[in-house]
Amino acid sequence: MEPRTKKFLFGCLGGCGFVVLMFIGSCIGLTVWLNSPGAVLEPQVLLGPETTVYVEWTLRLEDPGTAEFTEGMLQSFGELSNQNDSPLPDGMEQFFNARQMKSARKDLKKLFPVVVAWAVRPADQPAEDEHVFTASARGLGHRMVMLDWMLGLMLRWVDDIETVRHEGEKIYLLRETDGTRPAAFIHRGIVFVATDIESARRTLDRLDRPVVGSNAGAELGALLDGVPQDPPLRGALTNRDGELRRVLEALDLDPEQVSATVWNEVRGVTVVADFRDQNVFGGTLNLHGPSVDWAQANTAPLGAALEELFGQSRIDFLTEVRQVGDRIQVDFSTVDLFDQIEDLDN
Repeated sequence: MEPRTKKFLFGCLGGCGFVVLMFIGSCIGLTVWLNSPGAVLEPQVLLGPETTVYVEWTLRLEDPGTAEFTEGMLQSFGELSNQNDSPLPDGMEQFFNARQMKSARKDLKKLFPVVVAWAVRPADQPAEDEHVFTASARGLGHRMVMLDWMLGLMLRWVDDIETVRHEGEKIYLLRETDGTRPAAFIHRGIVFVATDIESARRTLDRLDRPVVGSNAGAELGALLDGVPQDPPLRGALTNRDGELRRVLEALDLDPEQVSATVWNEVRGVTVVADFRDQNVFGGTLNLHGPSVDWAQANTAPLGAALEELFGQSRIDFLTEVRQVGDRIQVDFSTVDLFDQIEDLDN
């Protein structure tokens, strides 16, 4: 073989080898990147002076109740898996189930912390109120970035889904339902869903601003300042323009059993909740009133209405209503929340 031919062949082989090495390296790098921790939302970035309803829920395995609930959920999945018929001998089946549980536990730990939040900006009509929902999980952040890239390629071929650019991000306008056209986007691996395009744009404008204290208005800020920081779930609702009745109507609770005047006299609502252990989820909801006399006069009727609200959730809550100063306090709890949620689909 001629020397020039040998050099050419060796050059081709070397080039092919380099391409293969680059491909393998890229695949390994992509896998490492996809499985590395992503961003988690600072939920208070959703707050603005116009916000009237705000709820955040941060799940961390450092919280004993969340850890116990997560472990209980894993055990429930393991029991369901064990109920399936397997052709393997019992000893081998137990070995593989144990390995599977160990892997699932490891993957689940990587997922946390998980943060979800909900904020509302009122409009002239209750049906036009602007809602923003968000969810982020540290273990899914980079995978959601990849999903965003894939959605950008696929959704351009879907006729009734429109892609709008704002601040360098893609906002997906989804199908219109009941006069509402939701808008969704993924920012740094964090998922946002809003009831309209303007809410999505307003949220994007806030995301890259540093969170310094609270941007909430005076009324909501005062309510949130009175809510303990430790509980995983915490939130507040103002009631200057009848926001409480709007929420009740959205939840199909008939507000006529209590007069509109009584509902409107509530100054605001606060809530905290957490997993007490593997089986118990509970918390406290407070209606803040204008005076002690008001709370004394309205604990019974408002308490009955709120108990009905918990009953309509299809979750078996135990509730206890009492007056605490100028507040009407509802303590609520439920057991086996995971099993009850599963039963909702049956």
